[in-house]
Amino acid sequence: DLMLARTRSNHLVLLDLPPTAIGQYHSVRLTGTTGSTFTGVVVLPVTAARAADRMAVL
Repeated sequence: DLMLARTRSNHLVLLDLPPTAIGQYHSVRLTGTTGSTFTGVVVLPVTAARAADRMAVL
């Protein structure tokens, strides 16, 4: 299932993540665009200490 996330600059990104990822932060690589929304893949989950610099899954 695709989940909707936001970048630090408030851009929308679609990611292939399970529902358990809601509320978690991840480092992602942007892979494309669907117009006003980006697509991306998760590079690695982020620990709470570095969460402020990463993307939140809504």
